[in-house]
Amino acid sequence: MHDDHADPFLPALNSLPEIAGKQMINICDALFAVVNGGPGGLPQATPNKIFMSQNTVVLDYVGRQMLADLGCETIDRAHHVDTAAGEPYNLGTNDPSQMDIVNVINPVSISKDKAMNPNQFYLKQNYPNPFNNSTQIQFYMPQTANARLEIFDTNGNMIKLLMNDKFPKGWHSVSWKINNDSGIIVASGVYICRLTCVSFQKAIIMQVVK
Repeated sequence: MHDDHADPFLPALNSLPEIAGKQMINICDALFAVVNGGPGGLPQATPNKIFMSQNTVVLDYVGRQMLADLGCETIDRAHHVDTAAGEPYNLGTNDPSQMDIVNVINPVSISKDKAMNPNQFYLKQNYPNPFNNSTQIQFYMPQTANARLEIFDTNGNMIKLLMNDKFPKGWHSVSWKINNDSGIIVASGVYICRLTCVSFQKAIIMQVVK
């Protein structure tokens, strides 16, 4: 069954009435990703996420995209996802425009409306995290103001000034390509990203894995 990376065996198995007719929700928890050299080996990334979907194809598609965002160069081997979406299985969609993806962040303290449009300064956790080449950092401005985004190492040294400029109200996204202010690629390890806006300060922990 490992021939051709379990394609079409995985779609065929999931299309059986005994399985397809009983699936209600699919949960992928305790994610430990082998980004390069898999499928064996020790985990190289811990995304700190839980994926839940009513559809197995969508769940596998999102998981495959997560590996791509982490820099995995062998995601083309996961073509069973595309086989499952097509004839004769038709188990779901592999078209992201047909997916309704909802990201839930700290649901205990942040309602859906507030998470999407907070009335205060807000710094989201970067994505992907951990990462090995670049990551996106998003923040929200409830008003036009100056925003300063800095990267520090664990010794408290500022290694990169990502931006220091005036931004209008709304969501903004900044990319960090793991380089310092001298343009040198940083080593693997833990880094701190700090956002400063007016009297607001917030920091997030980021992990570079190479």
